[in-house]
Amino acid sequence: MYWLTYPYLHGRGIWIIGEREDTAQDNSYHLFKWIRQNRPKCKIYYSINGDSPDWDKVARYGQVIDRLSWKHRAYLLHAERLINAYDLEAYLGFPGLHKRAFLRGYGDLLRYKRVFLQHGVVYNDVVASIHGQATNVDMVLTTGRSERSYYAEHCGYGYERVAATGLPRFDALEPVPGLRRVLVMPTWRRDIVAPSYNRAAKPEIPFPASEYYRFFSSLLRNERLLKALQYYGVELEFMPHYEIRPYLGHFKIDHPSITVSSTGRDVQLAMRECSMLVTDYSSVFFDVAYMGKPIVYTNFDDESFYSKHYKRGYFDLARDGFGPACRTVDHAVDEIIAVFERNFEVEPRYLQRAAEFFVLRDTSNCERAYQVIETMDANAVGDQRAQLYLGARGFGEF
Repeated sequence: MYWLTYPYLHGRGIWIIGEREDTAQDNSYHLFKWIRQNRPKCKIYYSINGDSPDWDKVARYGQVIDRLSWKHRAYLLHAERLINAYDLEAYLGFPGLHKRAFLRGYGDLLRYKRVFLQHGVVYNDVVASIHGQATNVDMVLTTGRSERSYYAEHCGYGYERVAATGLPRFDALEPVPGLRRVLVMPTWRRDIVAPSYNRAAKPEIPFPASEYYRFFSSLLRNERLLKALQYYGVELEFMPHYEIRPYLGHFKIDHPSITVSSTGRDVQLAMRECSMLVTDYSSVFFDVAYMGKPIVYTNFDDESFYSKHYKRGYFDLARDGFGPACRTVDHAVDEIIAVFERNFEVEPRYLQRAAEFFVLRDTSNCERAYQVIETMDANAVGDQRAQLYLGARGFGEF
């Protein structure tokens, strides 16, 4: 198949982009949409399962490939760029083949440059999983100077393989006016759930017995919070990480002001519609801060989280966060109600922290990302790639 398709596909500048097998919601989708609308001659193809509920959403822009088709296989073998917000070959390799088997079997034919868009800002110490020697990624797109420095200096990429373009999905972060809504969006814990990518794994702690369940169950049933929601006319949307959603039945929530969101809810729309965010460690707080909305952190299991799940990174929630860090339910409720009383205004010190972190907050993140990816040809000098958007686009101080 490779040689039969060689005359038609090889050297044609094909880019393959995607996310998980059945999603078009994250940075990959937003970058693809921008390129199709602004650079229609670019041969970029979005790969997604044909039966995905997001197929029609992305197909309207054209150049969409069924990931389960032979066309996907052929285009992938001749691609010059492989782009994903998640693990590249794990989600864009040949269907039915494990990533390692795909690379072992077809690696000698592959010529694409690998671009990692990320699916959130990295702020914890995750060197083991994202180190350049482990990923072999040619370019990582980051947000601020701190994150870029972390990748360059601690993760083995050097500054020539890291670009501070901003995340493509930031371009679509336009707040939806008129709503008064708290979005409670915690991340997950490996020791209390069986992750979707490894169903053979067994939880170390039964979910109902976990500190995670006790904290968020208590928060969502707190009488002071429930009364405040009704008094100030505020809705609360509970939307935990998708790895937690199979366990939502444990939360016995029956209150007119609270909605529980399960699979199918657009995460970015939820962030745009909220008036404030309550989260533990989920990096979505960067998206919400980008929009200038208030944040309350519920890092109730700080010591356990940073001993079992991650190591502390360059960004400390209490020191650098964009809102107060709360260890108890009562403290969290106090801070949430205080935001209601301020009519969802962000305190000046947290506005200042966000301004210092992001440097630029505009709608040119996709354009910067495209320019970096487009110039990644075989003869490019690393510093030229990395400096493309520095200086000329206001990142000179990086």
